[in-house]
Amino acid sequence: MSDVDAALGYSQCFTYKGFTVNVECEEAAHLCWLAEFLAPAFSVGENTQADCAVCLTEDDQSFAATQHRGPAGNRRLIECFILDSQVIRLPLWGSDSAERVLFDDRFQVFYGIATAGPRVRILTATNNVHARFALMRVVREFAMARAWTPTSLVLHGAAVGLGERGLIIAGPKRAGKTSLLIYCLQAAGVQFIANDRVVVELAAPRPVLHGLPTLVTIRDRTLDFFPAVERVLRRQCYDHRLSLTEVEQAGGDSAPPRRGHPVDLSPAQFCAVLNVARRGHLPVHAVLFPQVTDDSAGLQVHRLTPHAASLHLTTALFGESADQLRSQVFTVPSQSPETGPPSVARRCTELAERVPCFACQLGRQAYQPGTALADFVRRVLAG
Repeated sequence: MSDVDAALGYSQCFTYKGFTVNVECEEAAHLCWLAEFLAPAFSVGENTQADCAVCLTEDDQSFAATQHRGPAGNRRLIECFILDSQVIRLPLWGSDSAERVLFDDRFQVFYGIATAGPRVRILTATNNVHARFALMRVVREFAMARAWTPTSLVLHGAAVGLGERGLIIAGPKRAGKTSLLIYCLQAAGVQFIANDRVVVELAAPRPVLHGLPTLVTIRDRTLDFFPAVERVLRRQCYDHRLSLTEVEQAGGDSAPPRRGHPVDLSPAQFCAVLNVARRGHLPVHAVLFPQVTDDSAGLQVHRLTPHAASLHLTTALFGESADQLRSQVFTVPSQSPETGPPSVARRCTELAERVPCFACQLGRQAYQPGTALADFVRRVLAG
């Protein structure tokens, strides 16, 4: 990518567990959306000493020129974003600068990674609202890469809180996490922390969970359990690329969700639908491992031994595998980068020994009024 003026109009710092990313944009609305998406898990402020920088540049001419160069001659794919069950690999692109350039076809952006320091420039054409999500991904990927330490775990899980007690709902994709999350949030006073990624810090006297914001995807099966939620979604017509204010200003211009098409929401939109508050972190009080079954019974729960719980935790680690936990490009070297499989397994064992863990089988009637699930959730959250 050719050089573009880096003195952009707006900047803000986003801090996660002591790690700070400075973000620069040409439009204040992009930063407002990003802050709404990431807070309160990320604290948002100004004029903070940052560990790395990310800037979003909108320039039609530079974007077209970069696109014209095509992929680099070796057509190498670089591991960029760690998702729950896959790694997003992007092609190395031709460049006329010292930056290493990658192309993201899905969001129509180029990532220019500086070779001289921890700085990323995202280049896109003007009026590309998808670039917001690309920006959020980069900031979050930096934070997640730094979140892996010798005293922490990143789990594929949701989390809620009541008072000063945090509850993790962990497990692989389609385990029933989102449905159980919505059910828990309908109890009085329960707050939202996370829907897909949870960082657990083990160094404190009691393990502490931190939410790591992600898109909330709600599928038909979940809406079948909660018709009131579906009615709100059809009435509001949310677009996850817009802030709550922008959705209101749009006045329902977005199309309502259709059956057979999952609904994607920002965390702020999800909490608005359920009318619940958000928390950034809380001490871990318990861990649930849900499993959807075809049994007609509503709920079957049993407490796991520490050994069994540690095995469940290893299958709930966030990443394609235990040895693929960090991006190759969106990361800043840590003084303590120990993340190998043996170390991670030890941390899973430690968490299982320190926090009660439960296997939770959810049958077809689990979310019906008056089932045992309501009493179980109240007892777990109330201690």
